Amino acid sequence: GCPGDATSGVDFCAVRATENTVWLKGDNGSPSANFPLGLCEGDCDYDVDCQPGLICQQRTGTEPIQGCIGVPEPGEDYCRVADPTAPPTPAPTNAVTPPPTPEPTNAVTP
Repeated sequence: GCPGDATSGVDFCAVRATENTVWLKGDNGSPSANFPLGLCEGDCDYDVDCQPGLICQQRTGTEPIQGCIGVPEPGEDYCRVADPTAPPTPAPTNAVTPPPTPEPTNAVTP
């Protein structure tokens, strides 16, 4: 915990509950010691504001932040884990497709 009483309009200390609890640590690169921001930290403006492997989730309202818990500030942007990328599609082959049968067959299935 933090010693003392909270007073409106005055800075005070706080303890972050977990690593994935949303947490505002700065804005527009200030204070510079807090950047790049970590997981579920804000307010970021660009991916470069976040630590490697994280992206800046741009928000306009109260959208949830994937992988984070807590109540984010409306409209503030937070760093989160990037979406997984889809595996690459297989390369085309040079295999020749067999030609269709010339006439339909009258095969009877039992």
